[in-house]
Amino acid sequence: WGAAGDKGKGFGLNMMIWNEDRKGRIRMTYKKEYLEAFLKQQGQLFDEPVAETIEEADEFLDECMAYVAANYKEVKAYFEENGADTSEMDREELLSQAEVFQMPDGKYLIVEG
Repeated sequence: WGAAGDKGKGFGLNMMIWNEDRKGRIRMTYKKEYLEAFLKQQGQLFDEPVAETIEEADEFLDECMAYVAANYKEVKAYFEENGADTSEMDREELLSQAEVFQMPDGKYLIVEG
């Protein structure tokens, strides 16, 4: 598994950290800047807030297995691997999907609602 800063070959692995929680479960921990961005932008996908604190955002994103994509190519691959037909979608349309959140560093957080 990748860790923050690793040059791992897996999609999104260098944007998340795998940790063991207090109950001994292995879970992802997202960068603080991603959690803050998600808290600010969550209204683009959800009618009501799903998290109000950094900790709640981290837990929510872990539970729904949110994915961090490094670039447009990875966003497109993610959707295609999950059965979406992106052949008719241009870059702008794909990146404007409600599930795709732009991160401050130019990466994308994909959250399934």
